[in-house]
Amino acid sequence: MANLLLLSYAFQPDNTPAAARPSQLFRYLPEFGVEPFVFASSAEGGINPETSVWRVPAERESAGLAAASAAARVFMRFAAPYNDRLPWVPYAAAAAARLIRTRKIDAIYSTSPFLASHFAALWLKGKFGLPWIADFQDPVCDNPFRNRNWFYPYDPLLERRIFERADRVIANTDAIAEVWRKRYPACRDAISVLWNSYDPDEAIEQVPSAERGHRVLAHIGTLYGGRHPGQLLGSLKRLGTSAETLRVKLIGPIDEAVMSAYGAFMTAMSDVVEVNNTLVPREEALRETAEADCLLLLDVNERNTAFQVPSKLLDYIRIGKPILAYTPADSPVDRILQQSGIAHVVIAPDMSDAEADRRVQEFLSLPLTAREPSAWFVQTFSARTQASTVAAMVHGLVNPRPRPVRKVRPSTERPLIVTTVDAEEAFDWDKPLSRDFHNVGSMNEQFVLHRVFDRFGIVPTYFVTYPIVMEPDGYAFLAECLKAGKCRIGAQLHPWVTPPYEEVVNAYNSFAGNLPEALERDKLSALTEAIAARFGQRPVAYRAGRYGVGPNTVKTLTALGYRVDSSVVPEFSYHATGGPTFFGRPTTPYWLDPDRRVLELPLTSTYIGQLSSGNWRHLANGLFENDARHALSRSLMARTGLMERIRLTPEGTNVSDAKRLVRALLKRGTRTFTLSYHTPSLLPGNTPYVRSRADRDRFVGWFEEFYDFFLGEIGGVPATVEDVYEQARVTCKDLTPALP
Repeated sequence: MANLLLLSYAFQPDNTPAAARPSQLFRYLPEFGVEPFVFASSAEGGINPETSVWRVPAERESAGLAAASAAARVFMRFAAPYNDRLPWVPYAAAAAARLIRTRKIDAIYSTSPFLASHFAALWLKGKFGLPWIADFQDPVCDNPFRNRNWFYPYDPLLERRIFERADRVIANTDAIAEVWRKRYPACRDAISVLWNSYDPDEAIEQVPSAERGHRVLAHIGTLYGGRHPGQLLGSLKRLGTSAETLRVKLIGPIDEAVMSAYGAFMTAMSDVVEVNNTLVPREEALRETAEADCLLLLDVNERNTAFQVPSKLLDYIRIGKPILAYTPADSPVDRILQQSGIAHVVIAPDMSDAEADRRVQEFLSLPLTAREPSAWFVQTFSARTQASTVAAMVHGLVNPRPRPVRKVRPSTERPLIVTTVDAEEAFDWDKPLSRDFHNVGSMNEQFVLHRVFDRFGIVPTYFVTYPIVMEPDGYAFLAECLKAGKCRIGAQLHPWVTPPYEEVVNAYNSFAGNLPEALERDKLSALTEAIAARFGQRPVAYRAGRYGVGPNTVKTLTALGYRVDSSVVPEFSYHATGGPTFFGRPTTPYWLDPDRRVLELPLTSTYIGQLSSGNWRHLANGLFENDARHALSRSLMARTGLMERIRLTPEGTNVSDAKRLVRALLKRGTRTFTLSYHTPSLLPGNTPYVRSRADRDRFVGWFEEFYDFFLGEIGGVPATVEDVYEQARVTCKDLTPALP
């Protein structure tokens, strides 16, 4: 189930057409594997019992958010031409960000006509990098009711910014989608059509026409801007239509501009035209629609453009009564009516008075029998159909088709960055080890970094321990990523939690290379088989837990079919706690056996500084052999630029230092860099490196800044462990045949 953040200023029970789309998606998306979490405005007075619908702002909000909202209100009042509900944006963005940080959210869906939802989504996209679908229930630049040309740059700038950042853009008619594809050719493939829809589970009552001497022609909805009944009223006056043959009911609010232009006209024809200038609840609107003999649709505007479909058209068609539609020829409304199966007459706004009058007479002669909508209409405009379309978009963005494995050309000179992850159970680093350590909850937080990985094209290798493989919370996320081609799976042996359980649990035996050869092999074999059974493929890359390789490790890896070891940490020593020492080990890949079957891909670490080479290396080894000793000396050496040891990891290494490390090694000829971190670090409180949510934000920011540096400034490319192995088979002749 994909989790979708849905931003919509309006949401049912708000009495506005803008609330229909998000409410229908909320209802039907779960049928197609998408769980929506909604943020809507509390300003409209709506209250929702659903636990996954939040109205913001809440009763109590922080002073900072209130100030930001006030600033947005001032901007909207004095610098923006339309009421786009900007004061809502800070509250919505902040509340949604809190949800993203605490729950696995896979994508963002924002829907207008109120652009505030898109503004909030735009900020969240920049903050978290999530896939974003921007749904326009009304267009921006092509909206005939956004016609304040004195502020012309406003709409084009906003529209272009949204199109540049959104991953998918939705139009609600094919006409506007085609305009956008011509305007934004680079986004052509990202533009889709999602028609307005009806709720198939909402009962629509078809009421036979009443026995009366006149016909009732009803329009239900707001009249505003260029959407007015002037053309109809002109025909009725010229035709001399009387109340004995026709009554026109205009039910819904009428704005001042329409009343100013046509109020006197309507008053003069009050025997024929009945005006109810109030907003009625949806139930009453449907009842009035059903009880009318025939229905009036006004799809007209000052520009005579033909882009939109009034949502009431769907109600009209489902009720089945004859429809008189004022709309441009070949407009979306015209084309829908032609295939709807409902009796109708269309009058274009540029039609001559004589032709318009003739068509009104034709309409008034139609039989009043209600018809059933066509099968095409029922299927195309069902909210269930539209939800399936949106769900397909979400799944396509969250789980794109597996990308083919990119082969690194042996001749490449561009630096490679290999991202590796120690996927392991959480444990207290300051307490004795125990076989009871099986807390793998941090795996549910890895999605936070995958947003960064996806943005930069990184395919990490997860070195998984036995508890990760055996616990659902451990393997579920990885299985999804593997299926989508977003990760690789390797093995990481933690002896104390891997069967067979024959050894004493202590610090010395926590290094697998210290175990008897047969026991090390049996434990790694058990882990290997468990990975193969769980993920459907045998691992070929290995990392010893605590980097604890030993004299028999290469032999064991060869026997079990492994191709790559990534346990060596150059210039680090774990001798003080019983582990191996890696002083003097190369920072570039090398073969571990004469037959070139097992490649060592060392983690990236080394000494840098004025005294980092030559005879001074022995001094460095003495300073760094035991982390508990010589701390002051190491600090002074680093501060003076004489010598320091840096490792490529966000755990304890500043990103500025990581950049210095890369630059130094590039000068020495290193072209392959191995970055690593531990999965528990993404759950605050598990490791010394991430104690709070703020720490985690900085942790994630480390990756963003480093990848931007490595792939941008340095000109490097991402690579997988398998990429490096394939390249090494052709180019690497180096042999360092023994592990410690």
